[in-house]
Amino acid sequence: MYQDVERCVRAVRAKDERFDGWFFTAVVTTGIYCRPSCPATPPKPANMRFYPSAAAAQQAGFRACKHCRPAPWRPWRAYAVQYLWSTGDHPINQLPAGPGPTARAAAPRA
Repeated sequence: MYQDVERCVRAVRAKDERFDGWFFTAVVTTGIYCRPSCPATPPKPANMRFYPSAAAAQQAGFRACKHCRPAPWRPWRAYAVQYLWSTGDHPINQLPAGPGPTARAAAPRA
């Protein structure tokens, strides 16, 4: 997953939590690494590097982001990611073409 740079860049720009755990984004100019859903402003694609785990990003010399705090990984997410890989249901292939309606706008009106 983390080797497909174009898909990873799209996932970071979408800031969707579904991609957390699939890869970690390191930013060369700041020396930090983040989850794909980090609330910080996404970096330029030329400054992004992608790693399969937080440990791999740390070994490459990056520190954890203080916005999204990717270092303390939640075990239940790791199990969910492992399950998705085993079933072939990859959320990165399900990125929306554009922003959809909000929950309020999609709710039926009384």
